[in-house]
Amino acid sequence: MGIGFVMLFHLIIILILSSIIAIIGGLITAFCSKERKKRKILLAFLAPFAGFYTLYFCAIIGSSIVSEKKNIDIGFGDCWYVPLENDCQLLFIYQNNHLLKKMERLLFLLFQRYEKMEIMF
Repeated sequence: MGIGFVMLFHLIIILILSSIIAIIGGLITAFCSKERKKRKILLAFLAPFAGFYTLYFCAIIGSSIVSEKKNIDIGFGDCWYVPLENDCQLLFIYQNNHLLKKMERLLFLLFQRYEKMEIMF
């Protein structure tokens, strides 16, 4: 996955989480407030979006600064690295083990079926 896809996925997750919290906060504010009801509901509804998106973009900026200063990968995507001594680097690659196990099981079943077909002939 590229960095753009990962960021888009993060932004969508933040939108969903913020929406849930905003709806709950707006409803609680609507039932509890007596004065300036519209302003308080609007603030309760918009605060999660502002808070989560600010936190997300500040975290991206901070991790970008650290990655530039320490000469490490920013950490988005399926693969990231950390430099070691003697011009070596430690490379981490994410693999979806659940998908690999399903593929192994499928290949195993196909191989068994193929062996049974050979025995029949």
